[in-house]
Amino acid sequence: MIDTPKNLQKMPIIVLALSITYYIYTTSYEIKYPGLYYDETLFVNGALGGLDNTFIHKRIWGIPVMLMPYIGALKAYFFYPIFHFLGVSPETIRIPVILISAITLILSFYLGKIIFNQWIASLISIVLATDPSFIYISRVDFGPIVFMIFFKILTLFIFFKIISYSYTLPNPKFINWYILLIIGLILGFWDKLNFIWFMSALFICSVIFYSKNIIKIWKLHKSKTLIPTITFITIMILMIVGLILPIFNLNVGVGETSQETLLDRFFRVNKVYETTVNGKGFYEFIFNQSLPEISCLNELTFLNIIFLLIVLSLAILLKCNYKSSLHLGFDSKKILLFFTTLFALIYLQMVFTKQVGGPHHIMMLFPFQHFFNIAAALVSVELIIQIVRKWHQLIKILCITLVVLIFGNLIHSQIKVNNYYSLALHDKKSFSTTWSPVIYELSHYLGNYRDKVDSIVSADWGFHTQLQGLAKPEIRIKYMDFWSIFNDLHNQTKDEQEKLYKVFFKDKINIVLLHPENAAIMKYSRRNFIEFSSLFFKEIKLEKYFYNSKNEVIYEVYTVKG
Repeated sequence: MIDTPKNLQKMPIIVLALSITYYIYTTSYEIKYPGLYYDETLFVNGALGGLDNTFIHKRIWGIPVMLMPYIGALKAYFFYPIFHFLGVSPETIRIPVILISAITLILSFYLGKIIFNQWIASLISIVLATDPSFIYISRVDFGPIVFMIFFKILTLFIFFKIISYSYTLPNPKFINWYILLIIGLILGFWDKLNFIWFMSALFICSVIFYSKNIIKIWKLHKSKTLIPTITFITIMILMIVGLILPIFNLNVGVGETSQETLLDRFFRVNKVYETTVNGKGFYEFIFNQSLPEISCLNELTFLNIIFLLIVLSLAILLKCNYKSSLHLGFDSKKILLFFTTLFALIYLQMVFTKQVGGPHHIMMLFPFQHFFNIAAALVSVELIIQIVRKWHQLIKILCITLVVLIFGNLIHSQIKVNNYYSLALHDKKSFSTTWSPVIYELSHYLGNYRDKVDSIVSADWGFHTQLQGLAKPEIRIKYMDFWSIFNDLHNQTKDEQEKLYKVFFKDKINIVLLHPENAAIMKYSRRNFIEFSSLFFKEIKLEKYFYNSKNEVIYEVYTVKG
């Protein structure tokens, strides 16, 4: 772009360091809040070695390999030594994923440095580090999404590093990067099967935009890459046949509706996307109140597209020959088309997948909107320089100033949204029932029953995984998650219900946990449990209510004697 004075050459690294510092501080603020969420802790049982079969979908030789039909045990393996040495707590659950996301920011910087330059890379780092959806969804690893984003950025970084190599002479480091690329793709897919959206889109985009580079590199390194490539294809076929095909028609996820048309689904996914990236959706999900102000990311993208189309139209009318006038690692026009196509292909796969409907699905598209905006701005600058033809240096300075102001406004709006999140976390007075920090009080209270009861049964959804993980090691085995059993109990015969009673409740003293009637999560769990109690239990006693900050009952603790 413009020659950089020596005293400013370290500035991009300083910006990166400041971005990471802001990200870690903001993401770690009031780390215990909101309270641990049921899905946030679904991996804990696997990470503790699989105490029971809660969230253990598949084992090989007794070792958990899949936590759910579409979620692998990678995160559980990562956390096994952490929990072994440091125990289970909000800090040991959340801080490691924050640090992984910080590494993702570093990779994003170096990806930006390869495809653009170090100054654009520093812009990427601060835009991503202040993004509220990235900060707060990764803070609680809702989805989970942290490993997914990490492996996306890692594989993109390696891909562009590989194709940036000179393909006239063999590079001794090539094979190491290539194997790491394959490992990253396999681990990303194992972590969560919807990673295949990204993998398929990356493959198509690679063929469309960089096939010549790939062919030349293949010819140069064919002897070294043949075996790793065959191995990768074999593993992927086995994983697709063994993992994806069995759940192809499985009704899992949010928002599946048999009557929903593709157009309906497109608009629904678009709405979820819009509210996720501007910070609104997840804020309301956690705090059960409206976000006072949203980020301007969607508006910026819309204006960016309009401006780019106007400038492009002018360039065509004036018959300007597009020529990159900025000193970038890759052609900015091709990068723009690459990330636009990548985004579009993933988005289309999401629309065609009926289970898509939550912010954790939308984060598959992060951070491609940011890369699109930056690439679009660069292409617009290059086109303007071609259109004006005179005073190139002055026009370049004016355009760069405008870009800085535009993205400065985006960063400012994102920081404002983050401040609203921080204020709500500091206030601690408005959390949705399923995110309530009262879960910690409940966990502490249940510790008093260590030697007094045979088991602690969750009869509704929303608190078992957290309580089992937070419990003392010696009593974790007493926790049982029966919400699905009670939710479906009205469909079982009297003999089946009696068998349930005899196996788990007869001649035993148990604690049973419920949400109050006005806050029940599952439709039939509470009602079925009450009916079951009246048929089989000798005695049922309400031991304690737990209240949220608004003095509303959110948990009920019962003692039942079979």
